[in-house]
Amino acid sequence: MSNVLIVVPCFDEAERLDGDAFIEFVSTNESASVLFVDDGSRDGTASLLRDICASAPGSLELISLPKNCGKGEAVRRGMLEGLSREGTDLVGFWDADLATPLSAVADFVTVMDRDPSLLVCMGARAQLLGRRISRSAQRHYLGRVFATAASMVLRLPVYDTQCGAKLFRQDPAVRLVFATPFLSRWIFDVEVLARLGAVLGASSLRERVYELVLRQWEDVSGSKRSTSVYVIAIRDMWRIWRTMPRIEEGSEVIAEETPEGILIRPAMTVPIEVYADDRKAEFLLTNAVDAEDYRRAQEEVRRMGLDPSKIEHVRPADA
Repeated sequence: MSNVLIVVPCFDEAERLDGDAFIEFVSTNESASVLFVDDGSRDGTASLLRDICASAPGSLELISLPKNCGKGEAVRRGMLEGLSREGTDLVGFWDADLATPLSAVADFVTVMDRDPSLLVCMGARAQLLGRRISRSAQRHYLGRVFATAASMVLRLPVYDTQCGAKLFRQDPAVRLVFATPFLSRWIFDVEVLARLGAVLGASSLRERVYELVLRQWEDVSGSKRSTSVYVIAIRDMWRIWRTMPRIEEGSEVIAEETPEGILIRPAMTVPIEVYADDRKAEFLLTNAVDAEDYRRAQEEVRRMGLDPSKIEHVRPADA
């Protein structure tokens, strides 16, 4: 199984954090590790995380941000740290409340290992027979409205952008996506897909992102998201849409990191002439500047398996 690192953003999670679950996860999965990112918590989260990490040094680690930056930035900082580590094949992020249980990580890894072309595996909370998805009706229907809007903005048939369980492959395109801060604190997941689509192109994005229907998901009490967050989310989605590059399907682009952000530029392909051996031979012989240079050109042409006397060319005056 691939080596996997899970980033867990935390803000005031002292009452909800299940430290034993994380300790058990790394103790039973030698190829897995967890990186907690404390996002400037005001309660006892930082102290609790230090105690948890002390239980399994090297497998459980902590990054502490000096102030609250928002979930998107906490995830981004953790992802950049994970993506910078050699030997880590897959890096993902997981909600601290474990609404998606850590046992699901193995399902995500299996999907990624089975298809090396995939860059992202995203959890999808679909209420199907045989699945245990516990979610209030209000959040379910608000989520469906939001998902439909996100699908339209991204021009991508995505079912669930906001599930807090996602796994990414170590890849330059993924590192580019997380290179600069997101516009939104809450719906950065949409921006991740928008950036990835700008780098890969829409058709390639559809082939390299996989939505995994979760076996289990539970709406854990104590969430910091209220109904008003959906209003903010719609506003942020408009901001994301406005900044998305307007590049047509199939266009060639250049994506590069700059101090101001990720720069997406249209690219142009310029055909170049490919020289056949006889054309190369003509070039070598004709461009010889003197007798000695001409002799070396003849030797090079013979090494190409050609007879210099049968190549049409102009000799130097002293040859």
